Amino acid sequence: MHITKKVGFTRPGVHPFRERRYLMKKLTTILIICLLLLSTMPVSVMAAIVEPPTIVDTLKAGETERDSITVNLPTTPPKADVIFVFDATGSMGSQIAAMKSKAGAIMGDIDGSVDDVQFGVGSIVDYPHYYPDTLDPSYPNAYYGNSGDYAWLTDQDLTSSTAAVQTAINGLYAGGGADGPQDYTRALYESKESFSWRDDAKKFVVIFGDNWPHSYPSGASLGWNTYGADPGRDENMTTPSDNLDFVPVVNSLRASNIIVIAGDCSGGYATPFYQYIATQTGGARFDATSVSADDMADAIVDAIEGSTSAPIETLTVTVREPAYASWVTVTPPSYSDVPWGDSRSFAVTITPPADTKICGEVTIHLDVYGDGVLLGTTTVTKTIIGDACTPSPEFPTLALPVAMILGFAFIAYSIRSRKED
Repeated sequence: MHITKKVGFTRPGVHPFRERRYLMKKLTTILIICLLLLSTMPVSVMAAIVEPPTIVDTLKAGETERDSITVNLPTTPPKADVIFVFDATGSMGSQIAAMKSKAGAIMGDIDGSVDDVQFGVGSIVDYPHYYPDTLDPSYPNAYYGNSGDYAWLTDQDLTSSTAAVQTAINGLYAGGGADGPQDYTRALYESKESFSWRDDAKKFVVIFGDNWPHSYPSGASLGWNTYGADPGRDENMTTPSDNLDFVPVVNSLRASNIIVIAGDCSGGYATPFYQYIATQTGGARFDATSVSADDMADAIVDAIEGSTSAPIETLTVTVREPAYASWVTVTPPSYSDVPWGDSRSFAVTITPPADTKICGEVTIHLDVYGDGVLLGTTTVTKTIIGDACTPSPEFPTLALPVAMILGFAFIAYSIRSRKED
C-alpha cells in the first residue's frame, strides 16, 4: 500500500507546489502587516552627542587624514553623581535631623533637572585615638576621638535608589568626638576615593560640618590654626607616607573635577575653611547653622542646579591612547563658555609617522570632555600601510562574484524544479 506522508501544514487534495505558493502568500501578507504596525509605533530616538561615532579608513604612514567631529550638547548635563558627607559628632544633631526630613525632596528636585542622577552617603566622627605627637608644634598632643568613634564610613555607595540613600541617612546619629577639630581632610580624601564615580557624570560632594580640619602642615600656608596632622587610613601618625595633607587633598578633588558644596554649620567660627573648599573646587558655601530645613534644602538644590546649568567652561577633545597622541592634532584645541544645547565642531588631523613600524589596524579613541565630564567618544579605526607592510593584492576578492553566480544558479534550478512539478 502506498502511503503519502503529509509534512507541515497541508490541505487535502491540493498539489504540493500550489500549497507552497499558498503558504508563501500568507507569510508575505503577515510580514507586511507586521511592518505596517511597527511603522505606526512611536520611536524615541536620543540624539547622539558626538558625531560621527566611528571613523574607518586606510592611511599610509607619513600621510595625513583630515576628519571632523561635531559635538551636539543636550540642554542639560546627561548625568550627575552627588554624595552627602556628614560630620556625625554630637554637635551636629539638628543638621542631621534636618537632612533626614529633607533628603527625599532634595534628591527629587535634583533628579527633576538632570536625566540620570546617582546619590551616595558618607560620614565621619574622628580618629578614635589619643596622639601624643600630632607632628604639629602648635598642637602637640590631643585626643582626636574616643573609643567607639570612627574616622570614616561609606554609608552608601553611589546608587540610583533614593530609598537606599534615605535609609543610610536615617541610620546616622550624632554622638562622639573629643577635640573640637574633626578629620575633614580624611572626609574629603575618601569622598574622592571611596565612591564609584562615573566618568560621564558631573560630580558633587555636599559636606556638612561645624569645625576646623586637622590640616597640618599645609593649612599653615593659609594662615590657619592647623590642629595637628591627619594620620590617614592606617590611623598611625608615625607613618608619614600615609598621612593626609589638607591642601593637596583639596587640589586632588579639583583635579578630578569634584565640586564641593559646603554646608557651614560653624556659625562663622570656621567659615574660612568651608569657603576655601568651595572656592577651590568651583562649588558654593551656604550657612547651615540657623536656617530652616527648607532653606537648607533650597540652598543645596540651587547650588547643584546652578552648576549643572552653567555653560561649559572648557570643551576639549583628547586622545585616550598615549601611544597615538602625537599622531593627532585637534583644531581648535578647546572651546570656552559653551552653553548647553549648542553645537561645536573640531577639525582632526591624523598623521602616522613615516617611519612607524606599525602595520595593520589601530584604534584611536577621541574623547570629548566638558569640564572634565566625558560627554562622548568618536572611535577611529585606521588601517596603517607602511614600508614594513606586505603589499595587498591590487585585484578585488573573487568571493562576492562567485557567491552571486552560485546564487543565480540556485534560483534557476529552483524555478525549473517547480515547473517540472
